[in-house]
Amino acid sequence: MRCPEVKLNSISSSNFFTSLRNTPPHRQIKILLIALAAIGSVAFGLYRYFASPKKPNDTPPSTSPNTSSILPPASASPIEVRAPNTDFLQTILNHGEQFANSASRALIVEHEEVKYCLWWNQSHKAMNIQTHQDFLLESSNNKLGIKNCGEGRFSYLYNNSSIQGVPVSFPDEIFGLFAGKLEVLDQLERNKNVFDTATLRIMFNAIQGKPQHITVKNSHGAPLREAVPLILPLGQVNYAMWMTQMESPASNTARHLIRGITSEEPSASKSFVINIQKLNDYALRKQTNKLGLKLNSEGTIESCKINNQLIEAIDQYLFNSNADWNKTLTGVMNEFLKTSAVSTTPSGALTVHPLAITQIPEHVLHTIQWSHLLVKFLNDDFTPQDGIDADGLTRDLLTWLSQNLLDGSRSRVIQIEPSTQLPELKDIFNSQQPPALKNLGKLFAYCMTHTQKRAVTGRVLPDSFFTLLKEMCTIASATPPTNDQTLEAFGKIKKTTENGWLFDYVKDPDTLLTDNQKYILSADCLDLQNPDQVKEYIVETWKPRVNAAWMVYKGLTPTLLQTVRSLSAIDLSAQIQGNPFNRQEIAGKITTTSTEPVIQEKTQWLKELVLTEDEEWVKQLLKYVTGNSVVTATTKIKIKPHDLPAAVLPKSHTCFNELDIPITHSTIGTDDKTITDKKTLFKKNLTYAMPQTAYDCT
Repeated sequence: MRCPEVKLNSISSSNFFTSLRNTPPHRQIKILLIALAAIGSVAFGLYRYFASPKKPNDTPPSTSPNTSSILPPASASPIEVRAPNTDFLQTILNHGEQFANSASRALIVEHEEVKYCLWWNQSHKAMNIQTHQDFLLESSNNKLGIKNCGEGRFSYLYNNSSIQGVPVSFPDEIFGLFAGKLEVLDQLERNKNVFDTATLRIMFNAIQGKPQHITVKNSHGAPLREAVPLILPLGQVNYAMWMTQMESPASNTARHLIRGITSEEPSASKSFVINIQKLNDYALRKQTNKLGLKLNSEGTIESCKINNQLIEAIDQYLFNSNADWNKTLTGVMNEFLKTSAVSTTPSGALTVHPLAITQIPEHVLHTIQWSHLLVKFLNDDFTPQDGIDADGLTRDLLTWLSQNLLDGSRSRVIQIEPSTQLPELKDIFNSQQPPALKNLGKLFAYCMTHTQKRAVTGRVLPDSFFTLLKEMCTIASATPPTNDQTLEAFGKIKKTTENGWLFDYVKDPDTLLTDNQKYILSADCLDLQNPDQVKEYIVETWKPRVNAAWMVYKGLTPTLLQTVRSLSAIDLSAQIQGNPFNRQEIAGKITTTSTEPVIQEKTQWLKELVLTEDEEWVKQLLKYVTGNSVVTATTKIKIKPHDLPAAVLPKSHTCFNELDIPITHSTIGTDDKTITDKKTLFKKNLTYAMPQTAYDCT
C-alpha cells in the first residue's frame, strides 16, 4: 500500500499534530520514523560541523572575483611594527650599496644567536635584511626591505608586503650591528692608503735584498741572533721586520670576516707573511710585541696574528686609526719610505718612488729643493727609471703631490674643512701643520715663477682660498691675523659662503633678517640684540681657515707679493692650479700639422671624445699627454704621426705635450671580431695605453 505524500512545508506544527492524530496507527508509525531519521541526519551534520578541529589557514571561499594573482595571501594576524632608529637606517642606506651591493656580497651579523644578512637589491633599489637561514634557502620569509624616500622618510616591505614600520622581531640592535660594520668598511676604504699593498711588496723586496746585522747579545756576550733582514726606527724604539713566502691554500679569512661572508672553498695561491716586532723582543725570541700579517699574492691582508694569536677582529686591532698596531704599522711603513723611497742628489735633483708621494707627501714636499728641481722616479727596487725630466716629470710630480697633500684624508698633516674644502690651522704652534702649509706656499711660488714649464697643481682648492691668500698678501703681517683681520677676510669671501650674510649683520645690526636667518642665529644660541656675539662666532669659526692662508703666504717669496695683489683671485687660482675644466677649451688645444688623412681623422675623433666622454676620462687623457690633469693658457696638445707598425699603441711624451699615433688604423682588438668601428677601436686602444694612475707600481 502506497503511503500518502506529506508536505511538511505547507502545514503548521499544530495542523501537523492534528492530522497525525486522525491518521491510522500503522501510518503514524511510518511518519514518525521518517521524521526521526530526518532530525537525526540534521543533528549529526551540525555535530560534525561544530565539533571537528579547523586548520589555521582555513578560510571561507571567496565570492569575489579571483584576486590571488595580485594580492598577497591574507595574514592570520597583522604584523606588529615599531619606529626604527633612523640614524642606523641612514648609515645602512648610505654605505650598504657600496659594501653589500649584491646577494653574493651580503654582510652577516649575529644577534642573540641568530644570524642576519644584509644586501642591496638593485632591481627594487632597496636594502634587504633577512635571517641567514631563510637567505640561504632563497625564501621570502623573514625578509625586510627598506627604501629611502628622502627627507628622513623610509618605506618598508616585509615578506614582499608593505608595512608601516619595521617588525618588532627586528630589534634596533640588528640595525646597529650592520651600521657599525658599514662604518668600519667606509673608514677602511677612506684610509686604504695607510695599508697600501704596493708598499708591503716593495718592503718585501728590500728585506730580501738588504739584510742588516744587529748587536743584541746575551749575558755571556754571544749574539742571540746573527742577522735580521730590516731594522726600522720608530721614535725611540727600533723594530725588526722580516717576511716569509709560502705556497699554501690561501683562505680569504680576513677579507670574509670584514665582508661578513664565510667560504668553504679556499683557493690555492702564493702568500707571504710580514712580521713586525720590537727589536729587543725579536732578539730574545719572545712572542710579545709582535704583529704577523698574512697576505696573498695580490697583497690583500688575509689574516692577522698578534703575539702569535689569530685575531678575528682585524678592524679593531689594525684598521682602527686609534689602535696601537695601526699606529705602529703605519709608522714603520712611513719610516721605511722616508729612508728608502725619497732623497736628493748632490746637485739637488729629487729621486722619489711614487709610493712616497701617496703615503708621505708632506715629507716629499719638505725634501724638495725648489731652486734645483729635477725629478727622477724610482722603480720598486729603487733603481732609477729611464725617464728624463724635461719638465714633464716635474709636472707629474707637482700635480700628483698636490692631490695627495690636500685630499682631506685623516692621515694627512694638512687638514681640510669638509663644508668649505678650505685648509685649516687650528694650532699655529703645532709641530707639523705650520711647516707643511709654509712648504705648500713654496710650491705655489714655484708654479707662479715657472709658468713657461706649465707647472701647476691641478684644481685642488676652491677659488675662495686664493681670495683669502690675496688678503693675507695685502695685510703682509708678520704675526697671525687679528680678530678684526679675520673678520675682514671673511667679508671678502662672504658671497661664496652659505652664511655670508652674518658679515653684513655685524657691520650693520639694523640689517633686516629673514625668518630663516633669525632661526639660524637662535639655533646657534646667538643673541639677535648682540652683534659682538655674532662677530665672536664668525672669528671662532673662520680663524683656523684664515690662519692656514696666512701660513701659506709665509711660504711665498717676497718678490711675488705684488704679483699676487695685482691678480684677481680667479686669475691667481688659474696661474697656480690651471684652468677650470672646460671641454670646449680642452678640445681647442688639440692640434696637428700632419697631412696624413688617418692622423687628421684621429685628431678629430680625439676632439669628439673630449667633448663626449666623462670628465675623469678626459682628465686621465690630459695627465697621460701633458703630465697635468688640467690645461693652462699656454697648453698645446700636439698630435704627431709615427710610421711604426699599426699594432703599436699610441704613445705620449709629457715633456713636449705630444701624442704619437700610427698613420694607419690599428688592428689591435679585431681578432675577437667584436670591434669593427674604427673610431671605437681608436678609443679602446687609447684608453688601454693611458695608465690608470700616473705610475703603475705593481
